[in-house]
Amino acid sequence: MARLIVLFIIAFLLFAALRLLLAKKNLSVKQFFTIYLATLAGLILLFLGVTGRLHPLFALVGAVLPLAARLL
Repeated sequence: MARLIVLFIIAFLLFAALRLLLAKKNLSVKQFFTIYLATLAGLILLFLGVTGRLHPLFALVGAVLPLAARLL
């Protein structure tokens, strides 16, 4: 339960920091949330890489690549 609370706090702090950094830019809500989700995904990938849990994601990508090549 504590990990979930920490994740929500980090997501909220990221949201607030992006709002402050991008306040003077003329962005639509869709553009802002696209930047927010991309930044959040980057932080998740960084966290998985640092903790050594990125291997299942690479295995999934490796399994999907032949399927995608066959479909294309």
